[in-house]
Amino acid sequence: MATSLGDTFGAALIGLFASAVLHGVTILQTFRYFRRYPKDATHSKILVVALWSADITQLILCIWSLYWYLVTNFGNYDNLFIPYWTMNVQIVINGGISVCVKLMFAWRVYKFSHNKITFAIIITLSLFSGALCGYFTMESFILDDFAEYTKLRWVICAALGSSTAANILIAGSLCYYLRQMRSGFSRSNTLIAKIMFYALNTGVLTSIAATTALVTFAAMPTNFVWLSFFWILGRFYVNSLLATMNYREPNRAKLSTSSMHVMSTLQLPNHYHSADEYSLHRDYKTTPLVVRVETTTETIEDQIDHHHHTSVRYPSALAFPFPPSPVVFKTSELPTAV
Repeated sequence: MATSLGDTFGAALIGLFASAVLHGVTILQTFRYFRRYPKDATHSKILVVALWSADITQLILCIWSLYWYLVTNFGNYDNLFIPYWTMNVQIVINGGISVCVKLMFAWRVYKFSHNKITFAIIITLSLFSGALCGYFTMESFILDDFAEYTKLRWVICAALGSSTAANILIAGSLCYYLRQMRSGFSRSNTLIAKIMFYALNTGVLTSIAATTALVTFAAMPTNFVWLSFFWILGRFYVNSLLATMNYREPNRAKLSTSSMHVMSTLQLPNHYHSADEYSLHRDYKTTPLVVRVETTTETIEDQIDHHHHTSVRYPSALAFPFPPSPVVFKTSELPTAV
C-alpha cells in the first residue's frame, strides 16, 4: 500500500472527530424530539430510535477500527494494510442509514406532489445505492489488502452517484412543489420560502458530502480521504431528518401567527359573525349569481284569459356573491276586470 499514514489513518482520524461532533448534534436533536413531541405516533418514535441506534453503532465501529489499527496493533505495520471486519461492516450500516432517510424524504415528496413517477425514481435510486453498499461490504471480506479496493471502485462510485442523484431530486422536488403552494399573502410566502431554503440546504449538504466522497474515491481509492467524507455523510443524513421533524412546531406557530395576521387585516363586515363565514362569502365573491325574475300577469277581459309571460334578467352588476343557482322570483297580478 504505497500511501502514507497521513493520507490513510490520518484522514480517517479527522473524519472520526468530525463524525463524533456531528453525533453530539444527533443526540441533541433526538432529545429535543422526544421532549417536544411526546405524543407522536409510535412508528415515528421507533424510526428516530432506530436511526440514533444505527448512527451510534456506526460511530462505535469506526472508533473500534482506528483503535485496533493504531493502538492494539501499534508497531505492527503489516496489519495497517489488512481490512478489519469493523471497517467493512460500518459501510453497510452507513448505507442503510442513507436509504432509510431518503425513503422518508421520498414519502414527503409524494405527499406534496402525488407524483408516482418522481416517487418511484427516488425509491429506485435509494435502494440501488443501499444494495451496492451491502455488496461492497460482502466483497471487502474477500479482499486481503486495502489496495484491492480499486477492484470495487465502480461499486462505490455507482452507490455514491445514485445517492447524490436522489438527494438532488428530493431537494429539487420539494422546492418545486412548495413553490406551487405560494398564496397571495406575504407572510405565508415568506414562510414557504424559508422552508424551501431549508430543504435546499439539507439536500446540498448531503449532496456535497456524497459528491466529495465519490470524487476522492475515484481519484484516490487506496487512501482513506473518501472514507472520512463517507463517515460524515451518515451524520448529515440523520441530522437532516431529525432537524426536519423538530422544525414542525416553529412552523405551526409561524403559520398560525401568519393566519391570524391575515384575518386581522381583513375588515369583516358587521353581518359576518366569523372568519370562516367571511371566507365562504369571499370564495364565492367573484362568481356572480344570475337572477331570473319571472313575472306573470293575468288579465281578465271579456271573459277571455290572456296570459303574458315576461322574463327579466338582471345585469351582472346586481349579482350576489353566492354560489350560482337558479333562483326564481314569481309575482302575480290580478287587475280588476275591464
